[in-house]
Amino acid sequence: MTEILVVSTAHTLALALFAVLLVWATLRFLDRITGTPFSEIKEVIYADPKAAALYNGMRFLGACLLIGLAL
Repeated sequence: MTEILVVSTAHTLALALFAVLLVWATLRFLDRITGTPFSEIKEVIYADPKAAALYNGMRFLGACLLIGLAL
């Protein structure tokens, strides 16, 4: 019974990792297609503490939702 639990947990973690990597790759791909230099945008975001907090919080929330849906 323990083996099934370990395999199931490993499978779930692998799916979550794959989902995170897929989202990262998709966002990078969309940035390249639109020609948006994200490094310049990131400098603008981090210049304002409120914008940086909002950006990082929403990014974390999105990642949590993604992993929650994958599980």
